[in-house]
Amino acid sequence: MSILTPFFPKEAEMKGMTLDMSGLTFSMFAVVVVITSPFMGFLVSLVNPKNIIVGALFLSGLCNIGFGFFANIQSLDYFTLACFTTRIFEGIAASANSVAIFTILASVFPDRIGGIMEFDASPSTVGLLLSLLSIAYAISSPIWGKIVDLVGTETTWKLIVVGLFGSSIGIVLLGPTPYLNIPNQIWMKAVALIVFGLSSALALLPTFKSMLDYAIADGFRDNESTSGIISGLWTSVYSLGEIIGPIGGAALDENFGFSICSTVVAGLHLLMVSVIFLF
Repeated sequence: MSILTPFFPKEAEMKGMTLDMSGLTFSMFAVVVVITSPFMGFLVSLVNPKNIIVGALFLSGLCNIGFGFFANIQSLDYFTLACFTTRIFEGIAASANSVAIFTILASVFPDRIGGIMEFDASPSTVGLLLSLLSIAYAISSPIWGKIVDLVGTETTWKLIVVGLFGSSIGIVLLGPTPYLNIPNQIWMKAVALIVFGLSSALALLPTFKSMLDYAIADGFRDNESTSGIISGLWTSVYSLGEIIGPIGGAALDENFGFSICSTVVAGLHLLMVSVIFLF
């Protein structure tokens, strides 16, 4: 989905597609994920999850290759139909891949999934439950993206603060954080994952635009070179977090338990809120 973001809106505009239709094309991915994820939860109980992942990756790859040829379609109607159809199949692939991966994780690491297995849920149920985060993220991303495009740079940081604060609440509920008397029940895990998915999307999506806007305001040229520099920096820092996060989280979970681990992570989110207010 992220690969399309830099070039698809401009390409669609060149074909004559309206902005609303372009946004609907992006949203179709999330709609399909929402509809198909529950069915994928049942599918993994019938088909080997590894086979599902292989098939999903193959289908996703074909879809991405297909988008590369759509620039040659001259008819707006055929271009729109091709984009919608491909996004539908991308959503199916993403849904299958997400649920299958979480199902495997639940089976291989039953003691490292936040205590969900203590509710005696099947791996497929756990996989479906954990996919709620991805579903919430996918549904809300187009909405938050539209809001980010509408507001000015001065307001963007406020959206990030709200997202970080909401993410900390979701993580506290997921733990749950000790001493707050939060019910440690499976429905609370579902609520926590949805809250975290919605909030993390809001916290993350405005960051690239904010970095780019501030770079241009500080004297960088508004061109592809600047966008490339900011994109590279953003991707580098994001990837650094993907390295540090699993290592640090695993160490905290191993030594202090998931409840304390989630409390620390929630605290880091609130620390970032303080840093944003200071600078």
